[in-house]
Amino acid sequence: MSTDDELLRRMRDLWDEVDPVPPDLADLTCFALDHATADDEVLDVVRQSRPVGVRGDEKSQLITFDSASLTIMVSVTAHADGSLRLDGWITPPAAYPVELRTPAGTRSTASDGNGRFAFTGVTPALAQLSVLANGTVTTPAIAL
Repeated sequence: MSTDDELLRRMRDLWDEVDPVPPDLADLTCFALDHATADDEVLDVVRQSRPVGVRGDEKSQLITFDSASLTIMVSVTAHADGSLRLDGWITPPAAYPVELRTPAGTRSTASDGNGRFAFTGVTPALAQLSVLANGTVTTPAIAL
């Protein structure tokens, strides 16, 4: 084995020890890239504000997604028990079926006539939102 090969092996071993590849990386990557159909419209992340402190032990984060047909704004609030609450607003406002997809499964709700929706008791995980409005509109996978 050459000196270069030995040096590269030692560097690889060092990185494996210091910053190993997460064991679920392949599964999470497949989840993030798996869309229901190729016809889904994928929204862009327009703005993601940093978590801000609010009263008590709760933390909140605001994420905005945009596409040609819809804009979705989602407030993610972390509770002291580790669960999350997602409050969302869709424009143009209307009653739409909304799905929250995580590796653990899919939860469904509907927005009201003003475009508002919520999911409570959400476990932090990689997630996607899908809105059924003249076709399916899906957010990119985000870490909650």
